[in-house]
Amino acid sequence: MKKVRILLLAGALILALASTSLAFSYSATDLPKWLPDHSTVTSTINVTDHGIISDLDVFVNLTHSYVSDFYMTVSHAGTSIYLMYHEDNGGNNVSSVLFNDEAATSITYGYPPYGPGEYRPTAKNTGTLNLLSVFDGLDIYGDWVLTFSDTVWQDYGRLYDFRIEGTVAGCQVPIPGSALLLGSGLSGLFFFRRRFLV
Repeated sequence: MKKVRILLLAGALILALASTSLAFSYSATDLPKWLPDHSTVTSTINVTDHGIISDLDVFVNLTHSYVSDFYMTVSHAGTSIYLMYHEDNGGNNVSSVLFNDEAATSITYGYPPYGPGEYRPTAKNTGTLNLLSVFDGLDIYGDWVLTFSDTVWQDYGRLYDFRIEGTVAGCQVPIPGSALLLGSGLSGLFFFRRRFLV
């Protein structure tokens, strides 16, 4: 009977771990970088943790003398969306902008200089669904790549910060691994108590 209670407790703990949401934040360490005229520049965040994404936001801080000249994407595990796409409002700078699906306004309908503040990704027709929720359900592990591409001559800038943040569902060790670790610990405790009582 005691063994059954221990197994039930183990199951409850595993379910509790799986149902929690943990916040995360990872920043690029390869910045700052110049954004030369008519060029493509990337910045990469390598995440060594595991966790299933339940919400994702992307933070970008850059200067650029004419934002209509460029587009910007974020990519991970074969999935990519546009954060900005040759936004038509001209002007300069993307100053401490958090791209967030829950923001009130798409950056397409904002006015530069953008930020500090929150915007939804571009509303332009780019042929892809530009929502950060497309990353929900993926493992956070691996490379996250911000790509900045200036396709028009004359203007330039500098990328200062690229960060991903949000929440992962469940524990950061994959659930099968958590079950194995928890099971091993409880088994050890069971046999230790049995040996002690004998």
